[in-house]
Amino acid sequence: MQPRDLDTWHSERALERAAAPARHAVAAWLLAALLVAVGVFGQPATHEAALGIGELHLSAQLAMRTASAASRLVAPRPGEGG
Repeated sequence: MQPRDLDTWHSERALERAAAPARHAVAAWLLAALLVAVGVFGQPATHEAALGIGELHLSAQLAMRTASAASRLVAPRPGEGG
């Protein structure tokens, strides 16, 4: 390793340390904004998602029952067990 490589490495680390407070401040503001957004929109969004999941579950049950009923209407082919 040459001395200039070590100098480059140290200067890059110094730049990272200098930029760290700015990154931390941005991350803190984003986290605070996320917490506020969840507090404001959390309950309605959660309620709507729960309704959507319930509708999806009912739709899946209806599709399975319809498929089961349709399979009973179809006559079995010769040679098939069942």
